[in-house]
Amino acid sequence: RELVEDLQNRVRGGQSFASAMEENSEHFDALVINLVRIGESTGLLAQVLTDLSLQLKFQEHVNKQVKQAGIYPLIIVFVCILSVLFILYSVVPQLSGMLEQVRELPGYTVALMSASDFVRSTAGIITLVAIASGIGLLVFSNSAQMRGARAKIWQGCQKLPLISSMVELSQQLRFSAAMRTTLNSGLSITDALGLSANTLTNEDARIKFTDVKQKIQSGTSLTEALDETGLFSTMELGFIEVGEETGDLTKAFSEMQERKGQEFDTRLASTLKMLEPLLILIMGVIVGAVVIIMMLSIMSAQDVGF
Repeated sequence: RELVEDLQNRVRGGQSFASAMEENSEHFDALVINLVRIGESTGLLAQVLTDLSLQLKFQEHVNKQVKQAGIYPLIIVFVCILSVLFILYSVVPQLSGMLEQVRELPGYTVALMSASDFVRSTAGIITLVAIASGIGLLVFSNSAQMRGARAKIWQGCQKLPLISSMVELSQQLRFSAAMRTTLNSGLSITDALGLSANTLTNEDARIKFTDVKQKIQSGTSLTEALDETGLFSTMELGFIEVGEETGDLTKAFSEMQERKGQEFDTRLASTLKMLEPLLILIMGVIVGAVVIIMMLSIMSAQDVGF
């Protein structure tokens, strides 16, 4: 509400809408500000704002899908950790009572009992609480330091095999959507490329598309420049080539956005289907390993007693 009132006061005071938004640049990125400025100068502000609304809704949809996809793995990891802690805190101490009189215990049994003693100790509880608090701050805090830490962690996660392909596809999708919006607003191809590249969240993809702009300025065609990035298929490059020849790149990128959106939804669903059994298997192996160690410890104690 304060932001809206500030924009209203600046516009009523004689500033342009784009200038008022630029004064609040922490809330509006360069793409939005530049498109609004063009809309004001061409008299097509209503159309530009409509396109921007669709663009922002689309980006929010993609971000929401990615966040929802990450919730299930986090739940599996959380349940796995709780299960292991429960066993170490409540079950293993009962096993320790059975093994008190055994003089020589296997190494895995000693390690299991030591882990249980640590979890039940004051130092262990304090350590676990500190780790849980740190994770809570990392996930929920909006401070600049925590946002930077989350960005670094996410940057590292993007290099994982399953995630890297999804990130690459999401960047192609963002780029296609931004190009459609900017070109439809009347921007030149070089300006559209510059603004569209700045909407990307992945640094490597941003650099590649920034290089595309520089190549076009040196005389390379858009199709050739995008082909050198290695991010688009032959069919998609064909759309762009036809768009260049017909002078209707907006339609080409609109078609690419639609196809990339469908591909993103399909690949996200298949990735989740692959992750679910994999994570459950990993959780079963970890919890099962602890249980097997307990059973082996009991059997070894019985052998010694016999």
